[in-house]
Amino acid sequence: MGEGIVLFLIGSTILLLIPSQIDSVSGMTIRVTPSFLPVVLGFSLMLVGLGLLIQSFRKKAEQQSRENAQVFSPNSFLRVFLAAVLLIVYTLLFPRFGFLVTSALFVGIFIYLFGYRSILKISLSMILVPVGVWIFFEKIFHIPLPHGLLF
Repeated sequence: MGEGIVLFLIGSTILLLIPSQIDSVSGMTIRVTPSFLPVVLGFSLMLVGLGLLIQSFRKKAEQQSRENAQVFSPNSFLRVFLAAVLLIVYTLLFPRFGFLVTSALFVGIFIYLFGYRSILKISLSMILVPVGVWIFFEKIFHIPLPHGLLF
C-alpha cells in the first residue's frame, strides 16, 4: 500500500510541477508539446499507484490475519531507496548517453532490483522496452529523444 501511495504522489507531483516548467524549443517542429511526455508519465504513475492501492485493499482480509506483520519491511525501504538512486543516476546519464543506452541499462537494473533473475527476460526487456518506447515517440509522435552514443 505504501508503494502505491508513493507512486501516486510522485505522479501527482510530476503533473503539478514539471509541465509548467517545460518551454517549447524554438526552431524545432514537433506535433505535440514538450510537456506531453511528463504528463503521460505522471498519469501512468498515478494509475499504477492506484492499481497497487486497489490490490492492497483486496488483500486486506489476508493482512488482518497477520496483525503483527510489519507494514514496511526493511527490504521494501531498501528497494524504494535504490529505485530513487537509480532514477537520479538515470537522469544524470540521460543527456550524455542518450535514451536507448540509458533506458536499456535502467530497465535491466530495475527489473533485477525488483526480483526477476532470468537472464533471457532481463535481456529481452532491456532491448524491447527502450526500442519500443523510442519507436513510439520518435516515429509515431515525432518527439525527439536524446540520441547520445548511438546517433
